[in-house]
Amino acid sequence: LWRIHDDVAWTGESSRVVVLALANPAASPLALEGSAALIWIALAAGPGHSDDIVARVAASAEVDGDAIRDDVESFLGTLRDQDLVFTG
Repeated sequence: LWRIHDDVAWTGESSRVVVLALANPAASPLALEGSAALIWIALAAGPGHSDDIVARVAASAEVDGDAIRDDVESFLGTLRDQDLVFTG
């Protein structure tokens, strides 16, 4: 299941979210806008498998999940690489 790390602070709404990994002293706030913010809001709704996150984003953006699956999964990997989210 994908989930947000407990030590990540964030604020915002579906159009723009700002996140910060508090456990990393070298981290800087990261602004997520547009589809990136939608993906974050989908994660914030609760832990989920990739299919769940894709479905949440697709529903909020009113698009077909198959059309965005690769992009959502790629961005989840980017968030993981920045220690903002994890699977487990």
